[in-house]
Amino acid sequence: MLCVECEHLNPPGKQVCDECEAELFMDCPACGRRNERIYTRCQACRRPLHRSRWSRWLERVMGKGFSLVSAVFVMDILNFARFANVSQAVTERVVPWC
Repeated sequence: MLCVECEHLNPPGKQVCDECEAELFMDCPACGRRNERIYTRCQACRRPLHRSRWSRWLERVMGKGFSLVSAVFVMDILNFARFANVSQAVTERVVPWC
């Protein structure tokens, strides 16, 4: 079994990599089935096992509790502010990274 961290080939039946001690399996967040970490989708329910790059980026930039719905809401506020001719200083005060 191939380790996704160090690419070491481990013997079958191992739960942890012999070289780097990374987990070789992960549980599906939707159905709970145990899958090899090399898979991108659960082998039972076919749902994604890993978060998307977009959601990881949002979490890093906005914080742990920030969601996609919140990001869309912020974008709507910014678009409305620009449409309503609100000054750039006000927009920068509300969302400083614009």
